[in-house]
Amino acid sequence: MARRKVNWPTSSTIQPGEQHTRKGRKNIPEMEKSRKMLNQEGFLREMISKANEQLKKVKKENREKELRGVVFKSLTTEFPNSKI
Repeated sequence: MARRKVNWPTSSTIQPGEQHTRKGRKNIPEMEKSRKMLNQEGFLREMISKANEQLKKVKKENREKELRGVVFKSLTTEFPNSKI
Protein backbone atom coordinates (compact mmCIF):
# COMPACT_ATOMS: atom_id res chain seq x y z
CA MET A 1 0.00 0.00 0.00
CA ALA A 2 1.47 3.35 -1.03
CA ARG A 3 1.96 6.02 1.59
CA ARG A 4 0.95 9.57 0.90
CA LYS A 5 3.30 12.39 1.68
CA VAL A 6 1.98 14.74 4.36
CA ASN A 7 2.72 18.43 4.00
CA TRP A 8 2.98 20.09 7.40
CA PRO A 9 2.47 23.85 7.61
CA THR A 10 5.56 25.98 7.95
CA SER A 11 5.74 29.28 9.81
CA SER A 12 5.48 31.10 6.47
CA THR A 13 2.23 29.32 5.52
CA ILE A 14 0.42 29.98 8.81
CA GLN A 15 -1.86 32.97 8.52
CA PRO A 16 -1.81 35.76 11.13
CA GLY A 17 -4.21 34.92 13.96
CA GLU A 18 -3.84 31.17 13.48
CA GLN A 19 -1.98 29.28 16.13
CA HIS A 20 0.13 26.31 15.37
CA THR A 21 -0.79 23.56 17.83
CA ARG A 22 2.65 23.18 19.40
CA LYS A 23 3.26 26.92 19.55
CA GLY A 24 -0.24 27.48 20.90
CA ARG A 25 0.51 25.36 23.95
CA LYS A 26 3.66 27.30 24.67
CA ASN A 27 1.80 30.61 24.51
CA ILE A 28 -0.71 29.72 27.25
CA PRO A 29 -0.17 31.98 30.28
CA GLU A 30 1.14 30.36 33.47
CA MET A 31 -2.10 31.13 35.34
CA GLU A 32 -4.12 29.27 32.69
CA LYS A 33 -1.69 26.33 32.74
CA SER A 34 -1.92 25.99 36.52
CA ARG A 35 -5.74 26.29 36.42
CA LYS A 36 -5.95 23.53 33.81
CA MET A 37 -3.51 21.42 35.81
CA LEU A 38 -5.65 21.79 38.94
CA ASN A 39 -8.74 20.84 36.94
CA GLN A 40 -6.96 17.74 35.67
CA GLU A 41 -5.79 16.91 39.18
CA GLY A 42 -9.34 17.27 40.51
CA PHE A 43 -10.65 15.11 37.69
CA LEU A 44 -8.10 12.39 38.46
CA ARG A 45 -8.89 12.54 42.19
CA GLU A 46 -12.59 12.12 41.40
CA MET A 47 -11.91 9.17 39.07
CA ILE A 48 -9.75 7.49 41.73
CA SER A 49 -12.44 8.05 44.34
CA LYS A 50 -15.11 6.53 42.09
CA ALA A 51 -12.88 3.55 41.31
CA ASN A 52 -12.27 2.98 45.04
CA GLU A 53 -16.02 3.09 45.75
CA GLN A 54 -16.66 0.63 42.94
CA LEU A 55 -13.93 -1.66 44.32
CA LYS A 56 -15.53 -1.59 47.79
CA LYS A 57 -18.91 -2.45 46.28
CA VAL A 58 -17.54 -5.37 44.26
CA LYS A 59 -15.60 -6.71 47.27
CA LYS A 60 -18.77 -6.56 49.39
CA GLU A 61 -20.81 -8.34 46.70
CA ASN A 62 -18.15 -11.04 46.31
CA ARG A 63 -18.00 -11.58 50.07
CA GLU A 64 -21.80 -11.93 50.25
CA LYS A 65 -21.79 -14.43 47.36
CA GLU A 66 -19.03 -16.42 49.03
CA LEU A 67 -20.92 -16.55 52.34
CA ARG A 68 -24.13 -17.56 50.57
CA GLY A 69 -22.23 -20.39 48.89
CA VAL A 70 -20.79 -21.60 52.19
CA VAL A 71 -24.20 -21.52 53.88
CA PHE A 72 -25.86 -23.32 50.95
CA LYS A 73 -23.14 -25.96 50.89
CA SER A 74 -23.41 -26.52 54.64
CA LEU A 75 -27.20 -26.90 54.38
CA THR A 76 -27.07 -29.37 51.48
CA THR A 77 -24.14 -31.50 52.64
CA GLU A 78 -24.97 -34.74 54.41
CA PHE A 79 -22.87 -35.61 57.39
CA PRO A 80 -21.51 -39.18 57.47
CA ASN A 81 -22.95 -40.31 60.83
CA SER A 82 -26.18 -38.37 60.83
CA LYS A 83 -29.46 -40.25 61.31
CA ILE A 84 -32.00 -37.66 60.32
